[in-house]
Amino acid sequence: MHRHVKILILCVSAVIVLSGCAVEGSKYSELRTSIAPVQTDMGRIYFYRLAEAVGSPFQPKVLLNGEEVGNSAPGGFFYVDRHPGNYKVYLSNEKEKIVEFTLDRGQTRHIRMSVALATLTYRVYPELVIQDFAESEMGSLHYSK
Repeated sequence: MHRHVKILILCVSAVIVLSGCAVEGSKYSELRTSIAPVQTDMGRIYFYRLAEAVGSPFQPKVLLNGEEVGNSAPGGFFYVDRHPGNYKVYLSNEKEKIVEFTLDRGQTRHIRMSVALATLTYRVYPELVIQDFAESEMGSLHYSK
């Protein structure tokens, strides 16, 4: 095969793979004002992942105190409401990087799933992010739960 044909096949394959990873649903910027406020005796935790092509096939499960609460889909966000207390977030592929925090009544926390290159593959891991910064990143992300 000619070099150009190989490159074309590779590009088309990449587009097909990446389009299969896309999250569909309403954008955060569209939903933000219509999301019900957190109940006064609860707290809210947002989980999100930017729409990066790097590492997009890797979508590990998100675990909150050992309970599966969703997937780390590129370009997506979701949230859960929980009682105040201490929480640990980790991903099914990454048990070394754990985010620990306390959730208070009426408080909102944001956890971003980030991608990093490990020895031979990509790893997705959680990070606690301040609210203003998280909301600026989440505007174009799609609700994924």
